[in-house]
Amino acid sequence: MKYLLLLSCFFLFGCGLAPKSVVTADGKTALQIRCVGSANSWNTCYAKAKESCPAGFEIVDKEQFMADVDLPVRVLTYRCK
Repeated sequence: MKYLLLLSCFFLFGCGLAPKSVVTADGKTALQIRCVGSANSWNTCYAKAKESCPAGFEIVDKEQFMADVDLPVRVLTYRCK
């Protein structure tokens, strides 16, 4: 039951849309956001990045993969301008 609830959360609401601070390979700090589920496209990730960086942002890295439950996961790493 817990698994089904978690799966529903990811699919419907894209849990993980809050940016978190990460350290990139070059040792600099960046923000990272995960957009999970087919309802959360790259445009959703970009919109959330824009919310956290009103003056704009530069993309450091992007990756996309399928989660174990066949849901697309998009990970956007970026820095505010």
